[in-house]
Amino acid sequence: MWGWVTIPQGENWNVCLTSGKLQRVSGPNVVRVWGATFLKLSPFSATHSQYIAIRFLDGRSEIVPGPAHVFKDGSMHKDIAVKDAVNLTDSEVLVVYRDDGVSFPTVGQDIPSCSLDKPETTTSKVSRHVIYGPCLHVPNNATEWTHQFCWHGAASDRADDTGRKVKHALKFTKLRICPEQTYFDVESVRTKDDALVTVKVMIFYRLKNIETLLSETHDPIADFIN
Repeated sequence: MWGWVTIPQGENWNVCLTSGKLQRVSGPNVVRVWGATFLKLSPFSATHSQYIAIRFLDGRSEIVPGPAHVFKDGSMHKDIAVKDAVNLTDSEVLVVYRDDGVSFPTVGQDIPSCSLDKPETTTSKVSRHVIYGPCLHVPNNATEWTHQFCWHGAASDRADDTGRKVKHALKFTKLRICPEQTYFDVESVRTKDDALVTVKVMIFYRLKNIETLLSETHDPIADFIN
């Protein structure tokens, strides 16, 4: 483009000069260019119950809690996504893992120059955190991930199959600490008079110590059955 160019309010553009240098311009503004190319930056916004996950071209990642507004710059960002925070009630618990020693620059801070030298090998110390509701949970940093539970569960949704448990039927991330119950059918039980019966069992339980649960078992329902 040539001459005077108007940038409307609320928009951000990258101006690629004839020298190849990028210049970021925020509206409202009027710039004078000679042979420059304009690249519009896409906006991303998050509400109070959301957050923005940013992946940079140099391999870094960043979490920006809402409310926030970020423009995607192709010269800096590889990908930007708006995600919902995890909502927890007063009877739900979330187990997460993260490296609390990792620090990330804030949005808008300059990216350090990339080095071609091989980086030094470091070992990160990851810690476990138990998040109790009610709350809206947003990851503290980009190293955080959520524990995935995989327990025995009903074979199907049919009423006749609620007592038949199969492996890996229950997959979830939120633990419920309120009183719970489960059903289990002990099939082919032979009585003293040589009759075959099915013993239907109802088990009532409540999770009281999450740390003990995580350390001692990966599937408490399977332990109940055994």
